[in-house]
This record gives sequence, structure tokens and C-alpha cells, in this order.
Amino acid sequence: MQIELNPWLVPDIVIGKIPPAFRQAGFHPEAVPKWKLSEVDAKDLAKQCDKFRAEVFCKAGKADPVNDPVSYECAVCGCNVQVKRGNK
Repeated sequence: MQIELNPWLVPDIVIGKIPPAFRQAGFHPEAVPKWKLSEVDAKDLAKQCDKFRAEVFCKAGKADPVNDPVSYECAVCGCNVQVKRGNK
């Protein structure tokens, strides 16, 4: 079944992992390391996106059509983006 979905929200920031010792000492939300997406290395962003994609298809119980071209409108600037996903 194909349906039109609303786009998922893209965060403005990412949150770093908290070491277990920090959690045990008392959790302070304002002390959690945060970065704007523009401050994160492109390779780190790509790894996170790839992991998210794999988890989405795993939860759906579907094979990922990685070789199908994808075309979409960028939610940030409205430009048309076409991506050919290939083998890594």
C-alpha cells in the first residue's frame, strides 16, 4: 500500500551521549551536551541518518530499496532533491 506521509520533523540540535557515571551523580538536563546540526561533522550526520534508516526498515519488516532513486522537496529551502542511493 502506498500512501502520502507527512515529513518527519528534523531536529535543530543533536544530543550527545551521557556517561553512566554522570547519570548516577544526578541528572541535570541543562548539562547534557548539545550541538546544532551545522556544528556536527558530515560523516557523523550520515552515520546517524543511515542508522535511523536501517532501524525504520527493520521495524517495518521491509527490505530497504537502497538502489531506487529518491526525489523529494527539501523542507528547509523548498528545492527539489534527487538522490540515487547506491552501495557503500
